[in-house]
Amino acid sequence: ALLEAMAAGRPVVATRVGGMPDALEQGKAGVLVAPADPAGLADAIIQLLTQPTFAATVASQARQRFLDRFDVSIMARKYEQLYLSSMA
Repeated sequence: ALLEAMAAGRPVVATRVGGMPDALEQGKAGVLVAPADPAGLADAIIQLLTQPTFAATVASQARQRFLDRFDVSIMARKYEQLYLSSMA
């Protein structure tokens, strides 16, 4: 759901697990919190709800980051480069 939210230009709060830190930049394209930290999660959500300018900036940057790194055409090109380099 992370990439879908980014593609839709929504501000994202996610836990710092798996590929989340790679997809988001803390405070730029989303807000990352520690796993198993319900207070931190609540604080991050409240921050986005009470700071609409910050939320809009995060949402816009999330959308741009998605387009720059995860759009299907970019992903296809990256796979193609990977396949070509492995055949060389």
